[in-house]
Amino acid sequence: MSDKIVKFIDVSMPTWPCNFRCHYCYVGQHLSDAERNTIMPFKYTPIEFAKLITKRRLGGTCVFNLCAYGETLLLPINIEYAKQILNAGHFVGIVSNMTITKNINELLKLPKEQLSRLFFKCSFHYLELKRRNLLDVFVDNVNNAWRSGASITVEITPSDELEPYIDEIKDFSMKHFGALPHITVARNELVHGYTRLTKHTDKEYIKIWSVFNSDLFNLKNATWGRKIKQFCYAGKWAYSFDLSNGKCYTCSHRKLVGDFGHGKHLPQQPVCYHCPAEHCFNSHAWLAWGTCPDIFKDITYANVRDRIRTDGTHWLHKRVYNAFSQKLCDNNRRYSKFIEWLYKYI
Repeated sequence: MSDKIVKFIDVSMPTWPCNFRCHYCYVGQHLSDAERNTIMPFKYTPIEFAKLITKRRLGGTCVFNLCAYGETLLLPINIEYAKQILNAGHFVGIVSNMTITKNINELLKLPKEQLSRLFFKCSFHYLELKRRNLLDVFVDNVNNAWRSGASITVEITPSDELEPYIDEIKDFSMKHFGALPHITVARNELVHGYTRLTKHTDKEYIKIWSVFNSDLFNLKNATWGRKIKQFCYAGKWAYSFDLSNGKCYTCSHRKLVGDFGHGKHLPQQPVCYHCPAEHCFNSHAWLAWGTCPDIFKDITYANVRDRIRTDGTHWLHKRVYNAFSQKLCDNNRRYSKFIEWLYKYI
């Protein structure tokens, strides 16, 4: 089955609650405990949302990434939106700490065809899972999702406090997931432009966490602290969409494009050469998907999500692997070099 992916849409779900309290959590850098228990109103109900995400309106098959404000807790309301996306024929990724078994199993009851388009980004908060005696729950839910036909990736947020457990994590991951986890980069959002959340120098930090041989970690470090100057189609081929206000933004930096539900098609406004961000701190999504066609031509979203297990199988099942291996710049029309030049100077 061939699925041509035309857009990547990162959806922010306005639910703050999380059952974890990780010391590196960027949500915890901003909010009090009372604020972190808030569920905000949704701009669209799941049924209203379904009417806005037809393939005809979006121009074809898309990949949606669902991430709650509180990031890793899968709440029942979020499940309903995931179901509508799958019903519309799109792919959906869900960010979850994989500890709410009841809600995960609700998704795993879906038809096999829909499960073949479902992907879990499993946030592996090792110390918190260990503290709360939930490691076995996490392992069971991750592997049950994979055995059910959904695709998975296991991802760790590196922190200085986690360093003494690196060898333990590697052994645990090989035993239970057949491969090492991917590594992201923890960020300090209280600093302008964001910096790595660590006491180490950049060189030390990279050396410590490179032992996991993670393409995700490598890509994020390649762009960290470096302003993107190439032409970018975020806001035209890829979006950040906030379900609390219905607004569409170009990317994680939240440069406003327009209202998600306004008009027959999504609004469009590529970043062009004037990216306001200090650096593309979520480059593993935007750049891996190909929003900047002239850089990272050989890296795909599949590279930063998949692992090959010791038995030769992949974390990403074939259909998701094929979808995530595509580049948006190959499936959409670029402007001519002359038009890109006009954007740059005008």
